Amino acid sequence: MPLLGYGFGYIEKNKFNEPIYYSLSDKLPEKDKVKSTLWSAEELNDTIIFQSDKSVYFYKKKKLIGVEHYKNVIHTLRTTKRDAFLRVWGEGLFKLINGKFTLIPSTKEIFAQNRIDEIYSLDNGDLLLVSRNIGLWLLKKDGRLEKAKSDEADQYVKFYESSISGGRLKDGTIPISTLKGGLIFIDNQLSIKAILNEENGLIDNYITNTFQDRNGDVWGASVGLFRVDFDTTLTYFSPKNKLRGLVDKCPKVQWDTLCQDC
Repeated sequence: MPLLGYGFGYIEKNKFNEPIYYSLSDKLPEKDKVKSTLWSAEELNDTIIFQSDKSVYFYKKKKLIGVEHYKNVIHTLRTTKRDAFLRVWGEGLFKLINGKFTLIPSTKEIFAQNRIDEIYSLDNGDLLLVSRNIGLWLLKKDGRLEKAKSDEADQYVKFYESSISGGRLKDGTIPISTLKGGLIFIDNQLSIKAILNEENGLIDNYITNTFQDRNGDVWGASVGLFRVDFDTTLTYFSPKNKLRGLVDKCPKVQWDTLCQDC
């Protein structure tokens, strides 16, 4: 179980079955030391990538395999099943190619100064880029960038402010979290299929992340955690059962569940 906050590491049980925290960031050479908050951690195959304000750290089997530093602030780190992406303010969207993040030229003009809140792989090989300030965009297989033709979903993510979300569901459905409008589910043609908000069960429309568990239930991070069972059951984890504070993210990786260490 990796942890992140102002440093990063993992928890592992010792021979007495006691959970012990082991820092990874404390072992970094001086030139690579963490000098800001760790904002994100993502998994791609057997590699864990940690992201700070201006650096990314690559680990495989808890061993450091690479570090990259940037002049400008890194906005987001996102992964799909096959790829990893990094959006850097003032530069655009980078893709991990042969172990190094490389700028995608077509994204420089639009996404140097515009957000990318989430990235999804579509069935045809294109990428769906979700931005709360400029809506839905498609990064085509050939590297071209074009506006997505989906007026309803496009207006929804802009008006209700899209946020970090989880990956596509097992049936291909795309969940998009919003800060003001709950959770929407769209299909591969980018049509809205369902909306989950305060009007039909959520305690709060402020959603910051989702993931799907092995049983097919969708979990969401909000003021506490909630779980959507598609037999229409909704389960909440909140101060009533001792989960206090704002939950920012709830991804699942091979090391179990990422946690915030502040």
